[in-house]
Amino acid sequence: MGGIGKTVISSWLARQDSVRKAFDKICWVTLGQLPSTDSIQESVFTQLTGLQWNPECTDDKKKITLQRAFAGHDIL
Repeated sequence: MGGIGKTVISSWLARQDSVRKAFDKICWVTLGQLPSTDSIQESVFTQLTGLQWNPECTDDKKKITLQRAFAGHDIL
């Protein structure tokens, strides 16, 4: 579905004052043709915390860490 304006509309929406006021933080991820769950989760975690994943963490530990990063916040 390339070229129908998804990115243009999404970025416009994310820049609206009313949207920015409604959320504590807005995270932006690029999915591409073959999205990787791991890279998406890592990107969101970094945007929320400013930290990097510990490469030795298990999937369960990453899940818990990401849940904690989201806890108590309104995130778009």
